[in-house]
Amino acid sequence: MTTEQIFLLLLRASAVLLLYLFLWGVVRAIRSELRQEATSTVESTETARLLVLDSELLELPPGLTITLQGNCTIGRARDNRLVIQEPFVSGHHAQMYFKKEHWWIRDLGSTNGTWINGKKVQAELALENGDVLRLGRWQARFEA
Repeated sequence: MTTEQIFLLLLRASAVLLLYLFLWGVVRAIRSELRQEATSTVESTETARLLVLDSELLELPPGLTITLQGNCTIGRARDNRLVIQEPFVSGHHAQMYFKKEHWWIRDLGSTNGTWINGKKVQAELALENGDVLRLGRWQARFEA
């Protein structure tokens, strides 16, 4: 073998080694991401309910119980988990999620605000059993 052939062989071997190292890094990153997601999913499996109290909507009438699990976005847009077709509800109005043994709610910059027990939600707020949620003219009671 000539020096040139040895050099090309070493260059090819180095390229293959770099490719394997890159793939190994990608697999490690994916495994880490999946492990984190599994941990957060375990934390967010607590279920709660919203009991609709006041609504003029046929699809969400008073007395209807809505089960919440995990991360729940609420608004008029169809990509929300809970869609409320009410004119005073923003496209992406609020978010409810389970974290650190409590259900929390936060407003997503809605035009008319998110209200809990008659008070406007300014930042994320821990929910208590029996809290009354109001988005536009739609009202529901939180039941944990």
